[in-house]
Amino acid sequence: MDASFCLTLTGGEHLLDNDLIASVRSALTRARFEFSFSFSGAGGGRGEWRRHPFTRGRVNRNNEVSPLPSQICCKLQSDVLKEAISQVMGDSREKKRKFTETIELQIGLKNYDPQKDKRFSGSVKLPHIPRPKMKVCMLGDAQHVEEAEKIGLDYMDVEGLKKMNKNKKLVKKLAKKYHAFLASEAIIKQIPRLLGPGLNKAGKEIPDLVTHQESLESKVNETKATVKFQLKKVLCMGVAVGNCAMEEKQIQQNVQLSVNFLVSLLKKNWQNVRCLYLKSTMGKPYRVF
Repeated sequence: MDASFCLTLTGGEHLLDNDLIASVRSALTRARFEFSFSFSGAGGGRGEWRRHPFTRGRVNRNNEVSPLPSQICCKLQSDVLKEAISQVMGDSREKKRKFTETIELQIGLKNYDPQKDKRFSGSVKLPHIPRPKMKVCMLGDAQHVEEAEKIGLDYMDVEGLKKMNKNKKLVKKLAKKYHAFLASEAIIKQIPRLLGPGLNKAGKEIPDLVTHQESLESKVNETKATVKFQLKKVLCMGVAVGNCAMEEKQIQQNVQLSVNFLVSLLKKNWQNVRCLYLKSTMGKPYRVF
């Protein structure tokens, strides 16, 4: 799934000439974005671009991003992937659990030296939410607290954060309770002062900013659908790509997007992929590459 972004440029016509637009397009293309621009009058204009997270892009004569050759992008065989997903789902049906099992993509890398090579990090939004019950907490101002109450989202206001007063045990307990945090603009600036480095030390990301111009519920769903790939000290990692209550086609789409995005982060693309497995929480792993 592509992420969409907008850019509005203002200024006189001498600022928004074709050379400037070409420069913006060139820079965004190098970052694997597809860019289009239109003037809106009075010397201003609006540019729109879409992120292609799953492929490195080339620009054709029409300034469109096209994928690299298939030998780089398509080494994950559909029939092998479908079979693995069917086996994972079949195992789950045979041994029913009291909870919905999460399906994880387990990744093994090669030809990487975590000590010398640059450690990559990247996030991508999947087309289908892999963990619907993922716990998210809103660190919000009065308006966002009210919105959170309406949609049944856990929240903490400024007064609640102040009571923690950088207490390490309380902050650690908060970090363990939730998978991710969102924060209002007025709150996010105060988090270092109110909570200290506790969230970061507990392995949690900096809370995502939520503005009053966007839907809080949509932001929560976006957070739940986003997975992160990060190379640390070992050459293996895992990300949630689905659950056993989803349709097999949805899991397949999530896996394909996740793998292609991961490959785009690697310095030598598929040459750095040693193995890929799919595994449910309580099931056995099935190799897909």
